[in-house]
Amino acid sequence: MREIDFQKGILDALNTSRGLWWRQNAGLAIIKGKRSGRAFQGAPEGAADIAGIVNGHHVEVEVKVKAPHRPKQKEWEEKVHRAGGIYVLVRYDPKLTRWENIDRALQLVDQALADQGL
Repeated sequence: MREIDFQKGILDALNTSRGLWWRQNAGLAIIKGKRSGRAFQGAPEGAADIAGIVNGHHVEVEVKVKAPHRPKQKEWEEKVHRAGGIYVLVRYDPKLTRWENIDRALQLVDQALADQGL
């Protein structure tokens, strides 16, 4: 399973009934080609793959298939929590089907929301 495919499945499922969600690219991108050298800043380094708003609360979902949770991502997770947001780490389990993994991800998000009374 490619991480981008897992992210898309989670994002599509979240957008069916759980607030407003979007894919969040982090870091700096340098555009090559006709407008070479133009730089675009995404979300801060370490920000989660998916961000959303549920009942006025900021929520982020970091999606992992094989890679570890990097130090910059852990730092961002702590910043989100300190600011009153919700951060969920979702790991792909190769023993489960794609749909079981997506369902499990939704359960983790729902639990995090419930923990905050949402």
